[in-house]
Amino acid sequence: MKLRFLYHEACPCGESRDAVAVSRREDGKLHKYCFRYGCRRRIFDEETGPREQEHQEESMKRDINSVQELPFAEIKQRGIRQEVTEKYGVRTEFDEESGEPVAYYFPVTRDGSIVGYKGRKVNAEKKKERFFGVGSLSSAEFFGKSEVGENGKFLIVTEGEFDALAVYQMILDQGRRYRVVSVPSGANLETFRQNYEWLNSFEQIVLCTDQDEDGRRVANDAADLFQPGKIKIVHFSEKDANDMLLKGKQQEFWRALSNARTKTPDGIVSIRDTYDRLLNRPQINSIKYPEDWEQMNEKTYGMRLSELDVWTGGTSIGKSLIAKMLLHHLYHNTGDNVGAIFLEESVEDTVEDMMGLEAGIRFRLPDSRERFPPGSEEYNEAFRKISEDNRLHLFDHFGSISEDSKLLNKIRFMANGLGCKYIFLDHLSIIVSEFADEGEERTKIDSLMTKLKRLTQELNIWLGLAVHLRKATGGGRSFEEGEVPTLDDLRGSAGIKQLANSVFGVSRDLTHPDGRVRNQSHLHVLKCRFTGSTGAADTLEFDPQTGRLHAVSD
Repeated sequence: MKLRFLYHEACPCGESRDAVAVSRREDGKLHKYCFRYGCRRRIFDEETGPREQEHQEESMKRDINSVQELPFAEIKQRGIRQEVTEKYGVRTEFDEESGEPVAYYFPVTRDGSIVGYKGRKVNAEKKKERFFGVGSLSSAEFFGKSEVGENGKFLIVTEGEFDALAVYQMILDQGRRYRVVSVPSGANLETFRQNYEWLNSFEQIVLCTDQDEDGRRVANDAADLFQPGKIKIVHFSEKDANDMLLKGKQQEFWRALSNARTKTPDGIVSIRDTYDRLLNRPQINSIKYPEDWEQMNEKTYGMRLSELDVWTGGTSIGKSLIAKMLLHHLYHNTGDNVGAIFLEESVEDTVEDMMGLEAGIRFRLPDSRERFPPGSEEYNEAFRKISEDNRLHLFDHFGSISEDSKLLNKIRFMANGLGCKYIFLDHLSIIVSEFADEGEERTKIDSLMTKLKRLTQELNIWLGLAVHLRKATGGGRSFEEGEVPTLDDLRGSAGIKQLANSVFGVSRDLTHPDGRVRNQSHLHVLKCRFTGSTGAADTLEFDPQTGRLHAVSD
């Protein structure tokens, strides 16, 4: 049964703070397993119950300091020279009587510092007895990461430490010095997710995994995490790179590396070849809006992955609250991770508002803060409910972003690294605000909208985007007096209405003498590419006591 990774936690053995992978089974039950060398036990599984098997005994009783006193040496049985082991900090332990090597120690780093060593015995009879650990092995950093740095042009990724050493040596023999690393725990797609931002800092990544079924599958799956053209995959005749070195196929490997194929999307097809694909086409699933948003659901059928939806309205109309209502709704009705990028407020404000929607308490207001201060039972319970499974992820940033590439990479990381399927970005104008005085705002918006649209399809995510309106002209009402916006009122560029899958306008009369009317926001479907339906939709009334919106008769 497949497992879906959720988060890491400490192992009861006390040796590592985050070695236990907590996953959810297909049937919804939890599964906990410790990956620390020397432990490797299943701690809990709701299918079979708790398991308390004993730790495996580590035969090598060393600490980090004693390992660092061991020498760098050639690894004859692997064909690795001493200059290479010294480059990567790999140390060898020798038997005092025979002088033969008994174990190799590969450094494990965290934030560039050595926190432990992955030990490997030379002549262990059984595979499970071959490995052991010194210090902490919980880091997910790639082997060699501290040596290669980041932001380079070219990075080679192998599946094992010996393969990384072998590849570096074969390249060195060609008079080159490419950067080579290895995944920390074999062919594991999760390690690519955890190191996504660092990997993505390189212009080109070459995957040199094992040439078996598992290695090829992980190479292709890992390539799909990145933008097309970023990844190349090496194919060669032996099982792994170290075997190529041992069998004297250095020149063949160099040619394979030079001819590595760029992983690209599938090509063009003819219509007569598409019928089977039509029969097997996945159903397009829509996530309904809140149940009482009846007209929105009738006109649009809800939200869909791979779509970019725009929300617009005048100043202080309530766009941010609608965004939080949608995220709260998605959080409770999809089981997927959701992301919040709110550029005009702090993470603390966003979290307390989400807690307020959960509890029906406006925690940020002074009178509520007196009754339910931070640390109170109600405050803690609200936080627990929205954080217990760690599915809400936020961008900790305030103000504009100087480069849209940074924003796009954050969205990529939320999707690929954190598994967010629904992300709301509030708002577009602040991203391009620094270009307004230069007369480049329209060009910038066109470019950014195109990139955001491509991201939704590439990453298969839903992206909600708040957009401001241009200033109203003429003698009519302003948007803050209840004027209904149109597609032509979107601020900045026609690219917004052209590229969005749906556009929703929010109108509200902030000046009306009736307080209840002032608290009513009217939703309008300005565009829906999926259904083609448009027009007035639901009226949402703000409840000043709970901070929530609920649909009412207009």
